[in-house]
Order: sequence, then C-alpha cells, then structure tokens
Amino acid sequence: MRFEFTPTPQDYQKVIRIYYLSDIRLWIILGLFGLPQLCCSGYIISQNGFANGFFPFLLILLFPAFILYLLVWMPWSFAQRVKKNERLRAKTTWMVSGEQIIVKNEYSESKMDWETYQRVIESRGYFLLFNQANKNLFQMLPKRAFVTVEQELTFQKMLESKVKKYRVLQYF
Repeated sequence: MRFEFTPTPQDYQKVIRIYYLSDIRLWIILGLFGLPQLCCSGYIISQNGFANGFFPFLLILLFPAFILYLLVWMPWSFAQRVKKNERLRAKTTWMVSGEQIIVKNEYSESKMDWETYQRVIESRGYFLLFNQANKNLFQMLPKRAFVTVEQELTFQKMLESKVKKYRVLQYF
C-alpha cells in the first residue's frame, strides 16, 4: 500500500493534543498532585480569604495554567515552528507492506520493521504509531492520506494484527 500527504502545522497541533490527551499516566499524576493542591488552596482561601496573601490563589491558577500550557500553548508554538521549517511540511510518502513501513520525503527516508512500533493510537483524523525504543516518539499518518475507505480499513486491520497495543480514541 502507498499513501501520500503533506503535513500541515494544524496536523502537528492536533496530534500533540491527541498525544497529551491520551496519556493516561500524565492525567493520573496531574490528578494525584493537582487536585489535592486545588482543594487545599481552595480551603485556605475559603477559611481566611486572602489573609495569607495571593499564594493560595496562585496555586489554584497553577493547575489550569499547566493544562492550558499542555493543550494550547505547546501545540500552538510547535505549529509556529512547523510553519518556518519546510522539512516538516514536505510531501510525505508511506509505503506499507507485511514486513515493514517506509516513510520518505525529499529530505529523508526511514525503513522500519513492524517490531519498531510499540503501540498505535487511532483518532478521528489520525493514526499515531509509537516507537518501541522511545515511547514518546511517534509518527503520524493523517487519515486524509487514504484514497479510499477500503484502503484505510486494510491499513487499520494490518495495524491491529502487527502492533500489540491498539487504542481507538472516540472523542479526538
């Protein structure tokens, strides 16, 4: 199978959001540390008002500020860098077989066996294939790269059979 697409800054923005929104460990850690911090700060303010200064109020703002940083600022700032880097916006070709995936553009070519991939996340518009060696490294394949629905379904079935962890995100 062969797929072609040209990545856009919006693609990078969306997949970064998908990455963070799908990282359960991140949300567990944020919940374990962020929610108690919110509760304690809220309690201090409800009992003493701002008699303790603005520090408890700043602690309350810290949690939502971090969420905004992850889901708004980081994707936006990366998209701005993509706009300036033509290598990240080069037309990309994927050639997929039962043995390997070849991803190439005018600047580079990568050949990976299926064992290279640890897990796959499928969202409404993208497939994210995560690297076995570096679990934070992934390759994106926009679903618009498929010419037909049958081609997408064939690729999806191949992913399900070749990669052990396959997760579909309903809302992203």
